[in-house]
Amino acid sequence: MLEADCFLWDDGIGEMPREMEAECVESPSAVLAARLLILTGCRLDEIMTQQSDYIDFDERALRLPDSKTGKKIVHLGTPAVEYLQDARRIDSNPWVMTRTLPGKPLNDLQPFWQRVRAWTGVKKVRIHDLRHTLASAAVSTGQGFPMIGKLLSHTQVRTKQRYAHLLANPFRAVLELVGDMLRPKPMLVA
Repeated sequence: MLEADCFLWDDGIGEMPREMEAECVESPSAVLAARLLILTGCRLDEIMTQQSDYIDFDERALRLPDSKTGKKIVHLGTPAVEYLQDARRIDSNPWVMTRTLPGKPLNDLQPFWQRVRAWTGVKKVRIHDLRHTLASAAVSTGQGFPMIGKLLSHTQVRTKQRYAHLLANPFRAVLELVGDMLRPKPMLVA
């Protein structure tokens, strides 16, 4: 299992989509799915079963009619909105993650993910760990458990606590800053 403080974006996975896209190596839908997993904190099935009419660009949200936790709204940041706006659409295919078969969704991200892992050299990372990158990044900015829980739709406190050890880093940064400010200054002797 991946440690919660592993930032996949820093392990090469953030660069991977651009390079794979430029080389036309991977399906644009597979690359989009990986990006959205990181940027939204959604579960894999929530991304893979997303239909175009679930996207509310005006409200910058995904309106999912069904998920592990029931009907839900996923708020979108600017990067996720831009990727969705730029996504290739296939006429008469309602799915956002599409295959080459007419009217069919992309239904398996594992072959793509195996190639990503080989390309980056990150061997023990599961697709599900992409959503944990969002949580780790949010914790590093000082966000607390209530926000992390909402971002990931976690309902159990125990699930949120996997990120508790990351809270020490923002606390240390503040303590260093305040400590430097409050430290007695050396007296100048004339």
